[in-house]
Amino acid sequence: GINSAMPFFLLTGPFMCSFVSNRFFKFFGAAFTLLVGLAVIVVSWMFPEWVTVPPGESVVYLDISVNYLLFGAALFGTCSYAVQAYMNECHQKDELLKKIEDQSRRDDLTGLYNRRYFVQYLEDVVWQNRDGFYVVMFDIDAFRQVNATYGRIFGDSVICAVSRQIGLGVCGDIGERAIRFSGETFACILKADSEIEAFSKADQIREMVANLQWEEFPMLHVTVSGGVIPCVTGDSYDKRTIVRMVDDLLFAVKRKGVNQVKIFTGLSFS
Repeated sequence: GINSAMPFFLLTGPFMCSFVSNRFFKFFGAAFTLLVGLAVIVVSWMFPEWVTVPPGESVVYLDISVNYLLFGAALFGTCSYAVQAYMNECHQKDELLKKIEDQSRRDDLTGLYNRRYFVQYLEDVVWQNRDGFYVVMFDIDAFRQVNATYGRIFGDSVICAVSRQIGLGVCGDIGERAIRFSGETFACILKADSEIEAFSKADQIREMVANLQWEEFPMLHVTVSGGVIPCVTGDSYDKRTIVRMVDDLLFAVKRKGVNQVKIFTGLSFS
């Protein structure tokens, strides 16, 4: 009965465990332990003859000491479990939020970054230090003919294959990004120390795409054309103007031919 600390110390563990349990056991466990504890008090009060009387004061202190140690261990284990459960739940929530955020940045078909992320990245990263950054835009040459000849399902596989090559041509560790801008049009943000290096990187991507082959259609030859514009510090162009300029440059390039890359030098492209 109440002559021993054991019932109350032992009931505290299940009571605390109820806080980290499911909804049913949470209320059941809390109510059960409270009722059992109350029953111990009532029995000790109403039926003292049912309660064992300790033989001496030293036994009471021994009882309290032993149960205090047991209660401390139970409390430590319960709190550790509760804290770990909370941390695991927070970690799972963070992972889920990161996954959702990453999916919102990605194109569903190709897995490249989407147009919304492209504009946001220009604003948040590139425009903070424009020197060394270049915007590139590629377009698959005669893609409508590919769709008309081989079908849209195969056309999607062509887009995916081209996107993989473009993705391989950029290095995310230095801040470069590959984007599916729209349809068969792709954009890249490249980092280079000079216009020559930027042109070389863009032209290397063009060559990677030109080397693609398809076993089911060995005669198919897919190419891209592209335009490169530097994000130079000090000019009066804003982000949207740069995107419009590189888009205009791309179509100017395509009017002069296919499977080629040109770079904007300030007055013209070469």
